[in-house]
This record gives sequence, structure tokens and C-alpha cells, in this order.
Amino acid sequence: MIKTVNETINGEDYVITTFDAIKGNLILFKILKYLRGGSSVLDNISLGEGSVLDKEISIGSMLEKIMESIDPAEFNDFIIMLLRSTSYKDKPMSEEVIKHHFAGDYLSMYKLVVAVIKANYFGEGTQSFLDVARQRISQVPSKTELQDTQKS
Repeated sequence: MIKTVNETINGEDYVITTFDAIKGNLILFKILKYLRGGSSVLDNISLGEGSVLDKEISIGSMLEKIMESIDPAEFNDFIIMLLRSTSYKDKPMSEEVIKHHFAGDYLSMYKLVVAVIKANYFGEGTQSFLDVARQRISQVPSKTELQDTQKS
């Protein structure tokens, strides 16, 4: 069911609208693709009671892992796709709004990205799903491991 979640970041109020099932599945696939591997950011995520995370996701470690996996243009498109599910002052976050609203305030932008991910993927039943996802993606060789195998 599509729902809305209110999030305040640095005194600014945003409304996150959760993804429909098809878009949510596409984005989840991309997240798992970008963050896969034994040292994945997913390994540092755990859930507290209910649907509230008991730890903050380290934005620095998430960006480091993502930068190993994709090119910058693809990452920009992904960020825009995530943030377009939000609104600010009752206005949807279009690409133009994102460009101007977060100019010089990238940390707030990334905090909102994390909030979008939490709102969409950290509900009931998510812990067991993430446990299975962690196991499966950690068994898939990384690009580097595949290249090393091909060189041997």
C-alpha cells in the first residue's frame, strides 16, 4: 500500500511517498546491485523494534561502496529517481527543484535519500528479507573477483 512518511532534515520538512510495487522492486534491485558483497552497507543495517532502525546508516560508507560499483551519471539518475518520490512545501521534487534546493547542501540530500530508502524498505518483515538478501548477494562474486578469476 502506498503511504506517506514525514521527515525533517536540518529543519526542513519533506513528505516521502512510498513507491508502487513495480518501481519499488526496480529500485530495490538497484540498491542490492550497488551495495552487494560481503562488506556491503547492508551488513551494517539492523532493525530495532517494529519498523524503526536502531542504527543510522553511515552515509560515508554507503557512498564509498556505491562509488566502487557504478559510474557517476548512473548514480545521479538513481538519486533523482529516489528523490522524485518526495515533496517539499507541498511541491514535488522535480530534477530542477533537486538541483537548486540541495545546491551546496549535499549532506541533507543524502540524508533524504537514506530516509526514502528507510521509508520504502524498513517495514514489517524486512529483517528476514534483508538477512536472506545479505546471504545471497555475498555469495555472488564481485567484478574484481571475476576479473581476477579470468586473469588466472
